[in-house]
Amino acid sequence: MLNEPDFPSTPLLLLFYERLVRELRKVDPYHLFMVEGNKYAHDFRNFRLPADSNTICSFHYYPWFAENNKAKNLRNITADMGDAPIWCGEWGEDTPANLEEIKGLLTALPNNCGNAFWTWKRVDENTGHMPLCSVKAPESWNRIMHWMSVPFGKPTKKETEKGMMEFLEAMKFENCLIK
Repeated sequence: MLNEPDFPSTPLLLLFYERLVRELRKVDPYHLFMVEGNKYAHDFRNFRLPADSNTICSFHYYPWFAENNKAKNLRNITADMGDAPIWCGEWGEDTPANLEEIKGLLTALPNNCGNAFWTWKRVDENTGHMPLCSVKAPESWNRIMHWMSVPFGKPTKKETEKGMMEFLEAMKFENCLIK
């Protein structure tokens, strides 16, 4: 219901979730709700699910900073979830060997009810954390992105439209590099 929350305290996040679930259930008693842990969906200490039988915990898993100890890192994230059903809402963008290892670790988690690979397509930035499908951004788009981070040399409306149209063309599946 929130992507990667970063509340000042877990009790405050839990109060928010409880009220949100209570209010949403008034209009929707059927759909599954996913609640993410604090600190960008990594911290489930002192966490409990809202009193609702159709709610699960969701976490994100990118082991870039725990490269040599993925299994332990994943256990640390999920240890405080108790018997709640869990969903890995984001994982991916890594080397092929790491992706295979992580896939196995996620599949073996107790109470695992699935996962979502993020992202299957993105602009290739040569980070070593590769998506499944890579978009080669046109130079016109790169100029727009550069201006957004270093606000000088503002592109004209015509240049911006051209960059956006060329980017939309570049991101079509048939124009992407499959990795």
